[in-house]
Amino acid sequence: MQNGQGLHIRYAIGIEKTMLEYPNIFIIGGTGFIGYHAVRLLLARGYHISTLSLPPLPAEGLFPVEVGITLADMNALSDSEIVKLFAGQDILIFAAGADDRTTPKKPAWRPLSLVLI
Repeated sequence: MQNGQGLHIRYAIGIEKTMLEYPNIFIIGGTGFIGYHAVRLLLARGYHISTLSLPPLPAEGLFPVEVGITLADMNALSDSEIVKLFAGQDILIFAAGADDRTTPKKPAWRPLSLVLI
């Protein structure tokens, strides 16, 4: 649903708020395929974006300087480091997933050998 101010968030108790009331968005996986496009779209709509992404940065100048980019493996961060990253954020978007930085060098599976009887 939209009202011209932005997208709505519907809470379980039925209260609606526009996303523009929550301008600070943190995107985990912000430099990946889905995260990159989410960052660009949300920036164009006026949101303040911060990201946590795996190193290396796919390209220099990927985002404007106002995007806060932290390059680190989220699985290697301590709880307190993650809490610090989320401080001051209103919305969290999880867009992390497999890409060429996380794909194993060997297949993560092996085909079954079928024996015909």
